[in-house]
Amino acid sequence: MATGSALKTLIGHHSNVVTVAFSPDGKTLASGSVDKTVILWDVATGSAIKTLKGHNDILLSVAFSPDGRFLVSGSGDGTSRCWDINTGREIAQFISFRDAEWIVITSEGYYNSSLNGDKLLNVRIGNNVYGMDHYRSEFYNPQIVETALKLGDTQKAISEVIGKQKPNR
Repeated sequence: MATGSALKTLIGHHSNVVTVAFSPDGKTLASGSVDKTVILWDVATGSAIKTLKGHNDILLSVAFSPDGRFLVSGSGDGTSRCWDINTGREIAQFISFRDAEWIVITSEGYYNSSLNGDKLLNVRIGNNVYGMDHYRSEFYNPQIVETALKLGDTQKAISEVIGKQKPNR
């Protein structure tokens, strides 16, 4: 900062970088780009650690959780996504609609939504399109979504929530 000199040049994105954030401990840098990816960088070495892919449009924002375990990215595709920093896995995506409707979906398909949020999203399988109501009984599970966001792992959340739902013998 004192000299204004560049210390490192980070090479990895295929287009302009729009947003950056440092992890709370200062050891990791996240950069979001027009190329629709987030790259996690080791600050000390300047090496790319992981590339996070999933957005369908330009990245507009990135932010680390206060404990540095998670990263949230926001995109022009209308989604925000929560990522596990250690594994690079997407934990959930948050989609907001007009009229304050919303839906949160884990990578495994479990979801929570506002009153009419799941009516605004469809699922395409091959050439067939289905409303979320077709899957509501199996995948609408706010408790799994909440636990997945707390634990950072949907599989562990499923085990914990389903385990609590089983009657004790």
